[in-house]
Order: sequence, then C-alpha cells, then structure tokens
Amino acid sequence: RIGDIPAINETTAADGLVLLSLVSNFYTLEYKEPGLFEKFLAYEGLDGILAEHRRRGLPPSGFKEAYQRFAKSLVQVGEGGGEDRLLGLGFEWLLETNPYRAADNRIQARLYWRGVPLAAAQARLFTRRNGQIEETLLTTDEAGRVWFSPTPGSELLLNAVQMQQPSAKFPAPAGSAWISYWTTITFALP
Repeated sequence: RIGDIPAINETTAADGLVLLSLVSNFYTLEYKEPGLFEKFLAYEGLDGILAEHRRRGLPPSGFKEAYQRFAKSLVQVGEGGGEDRLLGLGFEWLLETNPYRAADNRIQARLYWRGVPLAAAQARLFTRRNGQIEETLLTTDEAGRVWFSPTPGSELLLNAVQMQQPSAKFPAPAGSAWISYWTTITFALP
C-alpha cells in the first residue's frame, strides 16, 4: 500500500539479484518564485533548457512542470549471482557490474534514454555511510557510461534528470510548460 515502510515485503523463490522497479504517474509542481527554476536547472546540469524557456517566451515564475520518476533498486538475496538488465523503462540506469560481485569494487553504470545510451549527461551519486551523505557529480561518456568505486557498508543512489518540452512525443498534463524525467538506481553494500 502507498506509504508502507518497507515499501515491499515479499519472499523470493531463489537466491540471487532481485530487480525492483517503479514508474510513477505524472505529477506537477508550480514554480511560484523567480529564480527557483534557474537554480534547479543549474543543479541538474540542464542549463540549455533556460535559453529554450526564454525563447518560448515563458515567464520566470508562475508556470508548471510535470515530472515522472523511473526507479530501480537492486537487492542481493543470499549468495546467488545475477545481473542487472534493461527493463524497458523510458529513462533507465543499467549497472553493467553486479555491485555485490565486483572483484575490485569498481562499478560501471550506463544511462539509457528511450532505449539509447545517453552521452554527456550529468549524474549524481549519493552515498550514505555511517549516517553521512556524500554527493559526487559524474558525467556520462560518449557511450553513456559512468564509473565509481563505492565503499563497503554504503547505501547508494545514482540519479539523472532530463527535461523535455511537452509535445505529441512527450505528452504531459495540461498546462505544463516542461516535463522532467528522473531516473534512479539504488543498492546497498554489506
């Protein structure tokens, strides 16, 4: 049910890597104060959107953005193996290295937008360890890949955001000036 903690409580049939995913509905928010949209774009590395926003004659505040989330989580059950795989989400991370089996603790992840690797996209890696959160800024290479080396005992969330103008190709709730798409992948290392 919505709001349950934990969000899922299931028994698996076998040991191995379990993939969980969620595609949210569209939600909307309104930028009521000038400057908030610009701060969001700068933080997410989407500076080119601001020029398009102005070109379209949109105001600095008082407009709506629709957003949708594409989330994956990897959970290791027992000692079995397994690999992450593409689930066909519109915006998706693929861990090309099983984080529970990485011999050198170096993880390779690849970002996909509409099934195609996404180059030159900003990503953020959030690492929680011992109650502290560290944020690392990454950029995908020409093949859509990033690499990182997490510390054992960490919980990790890898995030990326893309933004589109609503259109027939990118439908959004009525009145939305923009649509943001958020993808995350999470896992925790023992």
